Amino acid sequence: MKKKYMIILIIALIIVFLDQVSKYLIITNLDLYEEFTIIDNFFIFTHVKNTGISYGGFSDAPRLFFLAIYILSGGVFYYLIKDLDFDNNQLYSYSVAMMVGGAIGNLIDRVLYAEVTDFLSLIIFNKAIFGVFNIADIFLVVGMIIFAIDVFFEDVLKWKKSKSQK
Repeated sequence: MKKKYMIILIIALIIVFLDQVSKYLIITNLDLYEEFTIIDNFFIFTHVKNTGISYGGFSDAPRLFFLAIYILSGGVFYYLIKDLDFDNNQLYSYSVAMMVGGAIGNLIDRVLYAEVTDFLSLIIFNKAIFGVFNIADIFLVVGMIIFAIDVFFEDVLKWKKSKSQK
């Protein structure tokens, strides 16, 4: 197996492990909708089920909708994985690995239970600021942010290089 595939596999497996173990601990220790305060007025665990996508959107969509989303995502990830280069393009490569791991973590829930377990909630001024999310979501979002930063700076560097050659 090529080095890049081995690295992404290991990273994705670690993320999936962390995600699934954390969800298992929440499911076995908190009743549905039960809350456990970690830091008063800032950070709580709250056991919820999400049948939709981000923040419960499309919660009444048919399963075929989610199948289409995952097939489309799989195609995008396949395309992105082709360009992985952990030696020369680390931000890009690690961001894609994080997104793949997060997507697989939530896909497991979606396939097994037709819903995703969410449990992390940040509170500011007595309001949840990001809704309720999970470990997989963190890796998906952080991976997307790193990916966007990498693509942006790569484009800026190309633009500066092309401008300096004129």
